[in-house]
Amino acid sequence: MTPVISVIIPFYNMEEYLDRCLTSVRDQSLSNIEIICIDDCSRDGSYSIVSKHVSKDSRISLIRHDENIGVGGARNTAINIAKADSLAFVDSDDFIQEDMLEKLWNASENGKHDVVCCGFNGIDTEGKTLAEIKYEPREISNIDDSLNIFSVCNPAVWNKLWKKDLFISNNIYFPSDQYFEDMSTQPRLLSKAKQIKIIADCLYHYSARRADSITNSFSAKHINDLFKGFEIILSFLEENNLVQHYSDNFNDYIDAGILNHVKKVTQSTMNDKELVSYLRHLLVLKTTFIESRDFLESKNPGELQALIARK
Repeated sequence: MTPVISVIIPFYNMEEYLDRCLTSVRDQSLSNIEIICIDDCSRDGSYSIVSKHVSKDSRISLIRHDENIGVGGARNTAINIAKADSLAFVDSDDFIQEDMLEKLWNASENGKHDVVCCGFNGIDTEGKTLAEIKYEPREISNIDDSLNIFSVCNPAVWNKLWKKDLFISNNIYFPSDQYFEDMSTQPRLLSKAKQIKIIADCLYHYSARRADSITNSFSAKHINDLFKGFEIILSFLEENNLVQHYSDNFNDYIDAGILNHVKKVTQSTMNDKELVSYLRHLLVLKTTFIESRDFLESKNPGELQALIARK
């Protein structure tokens, strides 16, 4: 029997959380699913943990990458082999309510809606709820690009059910080896979605307080990848003649994304000297991206080198 939902779980060195995650997916009230686990070159006991689940449940498949290409690349691997017409993404340090997939599937009306979104809980390292995020239930028709693709719901892909065809037919995939992969992918998907449904139930449990998580880690690559994500979105808008249409919304999205990152940075253990340096570089890039991108975009490598060398 063809599964109605393909659940995609990428993982890398997550032995502490994987059993909880996989158990929550295996125990779903909707049983007609497949579970695709992608090991992105883990160096701990993660592969063994998933292998034990594979031996107990024929719905689970396990693929191991030869090289680490990040969460986005791992998800792309699974998307291209998924058997179902609907996709759900679960991060390996998170877990889901036992009826999440059933409720999302029922809300989709057998796949009629391109996207179904539910509420979620932010949890600590022990799984205790820190915050509950709920949405007003509603149905949205995205006709003539009337939807604000940047604010209709949270920018993560994991608390949603997606029609696989949104990815395949529009050649939209996650960036590989890059942080903030959801942020640069969801707006592109939503721009192609025609029917979106939001339900109020909080069904996904998101690990908000893991000190070593990607969203709570900070480096030059994080800053670089944040703006790479904005570039991906902007290039997409340009290709689809949507820059003017979404100009104000996109600028607000840039501000919100940077402010959210800054909030996490200022709550970190970074000392004042490191914090000042980090924020200064972030501000320079933001200013340059907003004010100088169009000017610099037209320059060839030689012209850019000349600008760099200019005194």
